Amino acid sequence: MRTIDGTHYLAELIKELSKNRNSSNYIGDFTVSALVEGKKKVSEDIIKCQLTILHDSVDISIFWEDCGYKGFRDMGLYGRTNSKYFTVQKTTDSSFQITDNNNTSNQTIFEW
Repeated sequence: MRTIDGTHYLAELIKELSKNRNSSNYIGDFTVSALVEGKKKVSEDIIKCQLTILHDSVDISIFWEDCGYKGFRDMGLYGRTNSKYFTVQKTTDSSFQITDNNNTSNQTIFEW
C-alpha cells in the first residue's frame, strides 16, 4: 500500500470509473469491508457508493441503509466521509483504503 494525496487520487478515480474526464461524481457498487475500533463490522459486502468532487476535496457517500445496514451509525460506520479527514491508500489497481485521521483503527476498504 502506498499513501497518496487522497483528493487527487479520488478525483482521478472518479474520471476513470465514469469513463468521462469531465465527470465530477461517480455512483456505483463497491465491495466494501470496514473495521471500527479494529473490529470487522462489514466483510466484503456489495454497497452502493458515490464519490463527489468538491472544490478542494472529495466526498465518499456510502449508502449503508440501501444495503440493509439500518443501524450503521450504531455500528460506528460513517455515511459520508471526506478526503480532508481520512488518509487514502491505494491498495491495488482496483481498490483503495481510507483510514480515519482521528482513529487509525477505523478503516474502510473499497474494491471494484
